[in-house]
Amino acid sequence: MRRKAVMVTGSVLMVLALIAVAGYYQREASKVPQVPHIVRPEKLRLAVVTWVGFGPFYIAKDKGFFAQQGIDADLVRIDDFAARRAALASGDLHGSVETIDSLAIGAANGLPATLILIVDESHGGDGVVARKTIPDLAALRGQTIALPETTPSHYFLLYLLDRVGMKASDFKVQPMEAGDAGAAFVAGRVDAAVTWEPWLSQAKASPHGHVLATTADHPGAIADTFVVHPSLVKGKPEAVRGILRAWFKALQFLQTNRSDSLAIMSRDLGIPADDLEGMMQGVRFPSLDQNLAYFSGRASEPRFESLFGTAVRLWKASGAIPPQASVNVKAVYNPSFLQEIKSAQP
Repeated sequence: MRRKAVMVTGSVLMVLALIAVAGYYQREASKVPQVPHIVRPEKLRLAVVTWVGFGPFYIAKDKGFFAQQGIDADLVRIDDFAARRAALASGDLHGSVETIDSLAIGAANGLPATLILIVDESHGGDGVVARKTIPDLAALRGQTIALPETTPSHYFLLYLLDRVGMKASDFKVQPMEAGDAGAAFVAGRVDAAVTWEPWLSQAKASPHGHVLATTADHPGAIADTFVVHPSLVKGKPEAVRGILRAWFKALQFLQTNRSDSLAIMSRDLGIPADDLEGMMQGVRFPSLDQNLAYFSGRASEPRFESLFGTAVRLWKASGAIPPQASVNVKAVYNPSFLQEIKSAQP
């Protein structure tokens, strides 16, 4: 009995000793500096083109707005439509820029893209110029017009002529890049052209030319958007929200720090500062609320759906989209991320 008691007492003492030792090491361990958990930034490859409207993406990168959202943004300039779409389709890009009309062509051809943002609207930055002997849009019937085919410039002409009862077969196209078309018109080598600044102003100042119409009179006819690969929407929704937050922070910085912003945009887009300032006059950046209005159903249908539907119709009539192609506009865009950001505001 005594031996048993001694054994019990010894066991108790051993347990107490072990507890004391464990406590000692626990206290010592607490003195060791803790290594913080490292959250690696989400590396996203995002494509833009050489256009003033995409300058705020570079502001977001330069000023750390992407980094604040846990995003390591690799901004790549891919001006070629086909190359940009191929990179998005292959998964080499997480996101890319598209105009509404070009997205219509992409969607009709199965481009894996979900629109999350209206980036900008052309507001006088694009237009149609013609000789003074061509007084109005209706007088373009039968004329040869210089423009880049199957591009926003081409679409804008289709959009304008549709409003005066004309169609793609009513005029001829002389293919050339928009800048080259403007230069050719100013030099007197073509009778009409679809171009942008600074060629619009130069055409207006020339003795033989005038401006028939610009996007200032048709806001939304040419609107740039940002799309992401559907896998990002499903697998990394916080990254999508991060892109949007960084974008709107960049717009705020542009408003309050214009000279610094233009310097960043000029450097990274490779556009001379003087040209950039002029180009900025022809573009508008929709706010968060204005973005949401694009997708609301205040009218018979959301504004985006109306613009997208018009683009599908006109591209089908011109042959850029097969007439039998079916495009579900509801599957093209997802405004829920914009709505979540709006709801999170104080």
